[in-house]
Amino acid sequence: MAKKRHIGQKHTPLVRASIIGFLNSVEYATQEEIGKHLERDDSLPLSKRERRRVGFSVLKMPVFIKTKTIGEKDENNHVIVLWKNNSEWRDWRDEYTLRG
Repeated sequence: MAKKRHIGQKHTPLVRASIIGFLNSVEYATQEEIGKHLERDDSLPLSKRERRRVGFSVLKMPVFIKTKTIGEKDENNHVIVLWKNNSEWRDWRDEYTLRG
């Protein structure tokens, strides 16, 4: 018998679209800034904690591009990682329906 899916897994496309919209407006953002955006986005039918959990699991290549800064570190002496949209990425479901 198949395992029951988390409610957040059912809303992955909505969370991904929210992150893409946010990154289109700011170009680059840290993971913490993306998490704060997801907490404030009330259009998502999830709790604040679930939005962050799903958002961080969605934040991967090829949809998003990760860039590490050179020489800049945060207060914990870690390299700052910035995220941006991959404008060349196309969802395979969209491409498949366009094929006809």
